[in-house]
Amino acid sequence: MRWMMALGLFCSCAACQQIIEQDLDRREASEILARLAAHGIGAEKVASRDGQTHAVQVASSDRERAVQILAQDGLPRRRHAGFGMAYRDKALVSGKLEEQGRFLSALQEELSETLEAVEGVLAARVHLALPRDGARAAGDGAPPVSASVLIMFRGDGAAAPPIAQADVQRLVAHACPGMEAERVAVVFSRSAMLAAPSVRAESGEWIRVGAAGVGLGGCAAGLLLAWLRRRARRRMP
Repeated sequence: MRWMMALGLFCSCAACQQIIEQDLDRREASEILARLAAHGIGAEKVASRDGQTHAVQVASSDRERAVQILAQDGLPRRRHAGFGMAYRDKALVSGKLEEQGRFLSALQEELSETLEAVEGVLAARVHLALPRDGARAAGDGAPPVSASVLIMFRGDGAAAPPIAQADVQRLVAHACPGMEAERVAVVFSRSAMLAAPSVRAESGEWIRVGAAGVGLGGCAAGLLLAWLRRRARRRMP
């Protein structure tokens, strides 16, 4: 009888919790937990066997809304391949064009990560247009150095961007030698706030929870019936 109770408890716990994100580091998992808590959703951080990565799980009834919240907030954030990743697998002999492309890609990722560190910025993309070494050496004939920046942030229709356009232009221009702040084009994209659940929606959640409870109760009843039948057969001569 005890093993049946333990099995029923295990099945109940497994049915109530679902993993929504995994292979996260400690900072990513904590950020997701904090964001879900701000929306009134309780979540749990579960470490892997080796303790190197973490997963986040929520109640089955909260899964759909939790996924919506994380998608709206751009979580978990995109991992940027900065200078460390760009030069980790560097070849022994590289041409100038390959070196410049590697540097340009790493610089774009570093600038994007810096902009995403601003509170309220969901995601940032930076595209740099730098002349090749040959064009740069040509002097007057070299094309101007420029950049394009896309910043996605959270807010309603009246919300202002979390960072001023002039600040973005200065940040990018100072990271690229020879670039003028006026040559940095900045585009802001607003992500609408996720509406709070209505009373009707909350009632629906309770209905789903109740249905799950009925289902679990049915499973428990089935296990109990099977155990009683097995016990009766053993007593038969």
